[in-house]
Amino acid sequence: MPQQRVLPRRELNMERPPPGSLLIKPVSARCNLRCRYCFYRDRPRDPYQSQGSGRIMSDEVLTALVGQFLGMPNAISNFCWQGGEPLLAGHDFFERVFERENALGKGGQRVANAIQTNGTLIDDRFAELFARYRVFIGLSLDGPEKLHDLNRVDAEGRGTHRLVMEAAKLLERHGVEFNILSVVTAVGAGRAAEIYSFLLSQGFHYLQFIPDIERGNAEGGPAPHSVSARAFGAFLCDLFDAWHENGRPRASIRFFDNVMEALQGHPPGACSLQKTCADYVVVEYTGDVYPCDFLVESDWLLGNIMEKPLGEILRAPRWEEFLKIKPNLPRACRRCEYRLLCRGGCPYDRLMAGSLSRPPLLCEGYRMFFDHAAEKLLIIARHFTARRLNTP
Repeated sequence: MPQQRVLPRRELNMERPPPGSLLIKPVSARCNLRCRYCFYRDRPRDPYQSQGSGRIMSDEVLTALVGQFLGMPNAISNFCWQGGEPLLAGHDFFERVFERENALGKGGQRVANAIQTNGTLIDDRFAELFARYRVFIGLSLDGPEKLHDLNRVDAEGRGTHRLVMEAAKLLERHGVEFNILSVVTAVGAGRAAEIYSFLLSQGFHYLQFIPDIERGNAEGGPAPHSVSARAFGAFLCDLFDAWHENGRPRASIRFFDNVMEALQGHPPGACSLQKTCADYVVVEYTGDVYPCDFLVESDWLLGNIMEKPLGEILRAPRWEEFLKIKPNLPRACRRCEYRLLCRGGCPYDRLMAGSLSRPPLLCEGYRMFFDHAAEKLLIIARHFTARRLNTP
């Protein structure tokens, strides 16, 4: 790669390390599917909803985005591509992404790319490209066919399970690393063991489960089909029991891994379990920057990278205002015995509960899980740490 000077933090006038990741939306909320629980589709507060099918990141924005981020002092620069469905940007777009990273990075700079996708657009050309550049793929799959196809449907209402399974086989054939992301709905919450067993039977051993807590109206609050706190807590407990296997689990489940990291005093991978929300920022296809994927709203626009460099945007008062939200824990959270694991959860989940001064909407469910599993998770974490330390 050609040499490019990376500014030290003092020259960027940053008091804290810059976000290590960008969550980039190259086609905004556009998607080829019509998932029934989709958070992004037809959102009343979406600033780009009126732009229709013309939403795609230009070469000018892409070049500025890559150059500015690679000029920041990160140990690893993580480009995380999301949507909607990011693969709607096309093969040529992602070819240009990796070409720009090679051209604008400096020798020895560590760069990582991840794409979260519904999988239905993955073909041999995409799979070969992902393999060549070691792109990590998050593949959305809610479990067995009947459960997946309840919600994850195309524009004609047809289930997509078969297409996702074909995409998984294609990625495996090309040697592309991927994990499975499953959305836990009110229906799926009572089927944790079944979902886990199915995913293991397909050879999937890197798993992530996120709760469906879609907003039901403009004032906030969950939609009627969203999973309740108690139901999600029961799901996590049942999932843990299926996964535990006498302390020698056969799969990695991201939330369990994150809790084990927190139990050992390490920063967990999930932003919701960290002390602050400074882990990433969102960049829309226009170059607009927002502090969080849940806050892509006009009120939270931090700036645009075509008008002001990313380093300057991250010194804006609005960014500083956002960073103060998460550490300002609700009173109930400050008294909670699990506060060092949960850290008050995601501020968006507090808003879903009605106010930033209230515990997260799923608080009761997480407490159920910690009561049930925290001690066993600590034992597993210590076991694997000891084994790693004793490995020559």
